[in-house]
Amino acid sequence: MALVHSVTLSNDIARARLLRDLQRAPLKDDRGRELYVVVHRIGQQKKPLKQKGLFYAWCQILADHAGCSLADMKYDLKEEFLPMVEHVSSATGEIRLMRQSTEDPELNWQQFLTQIEVLASDHFGITLPAGKDDIAAWEAFKRAKHSAQRAKHAAAA
Repeated sequence: MALVHSVTLSNDIARARLLRDLQRAPLKDDRGRELYVVVHRIGQQKKPLKQKGLFYAWCQILADHAGCSLADMKYDLKEEFLPMVEHVSSATGEIRLMRQSTEDPELNWQQFLTQIEVLASDHFGITLPAGKDDIAAWEAFKRAKHSAQRAKHAAAA
């Protein structure tokens, strides 16, 4: 009877490491029987660029309103809205809870972005831009604002 061990891989590096490790020492069960490895997925599904771009633009807008860095806002939004998921450590086999990654292909982007929109409205009283034209207008405004601030600092110096 063949014993099967399922593995989900996220990228080609993980695939190469698994193949290398299996050549060195095949997987065995607790009775010493060799396991066959079935790979479920190779390669990472990319989130749509529209959603990624929108998320980063919204993070920057909210960071500006909150007076914090982009990195801090991204971290805070992920901590606030991404669910906890079980993660199995490939090094120790230990199962632990951690935040779902925005790189996870199973992330519900629609729900995540909706929660950010609600926060922006309820906490900051702003409506976030929804499309490329809105984001481009916001970026132009931001460039003009920074130019005015630089000119003000240069005049003061």
